[in-house]
Amino acid sequence: MADKLIIVILSKPIDTCKYCKIAYLPQFEKPREKAIHFGIHSLSNCELLALILRNGTKNHSALEVAEELLK
Repeated sequence: MADKLIIVILSKPIDTCKYCKIAYLPQFEKPREKAIHFGIHSLSNCELLALILRNGTKNHSALEVAEELLK
């Protein structure tokens, strides 16, 4: 467990959904894993919407689609 916390502390913070693929995010910055380990309250509106959407498009991740919908 301590190793996982170190990874979270050392990883770069999320900059409001500006990345291409969720698969490339560090483990505990992925919305689903973040919700499981830190609780739903730890997610941004963008991340919550991305969880509801589940999938993005061919060229945009669910997080990018969520960000555009929230604008």
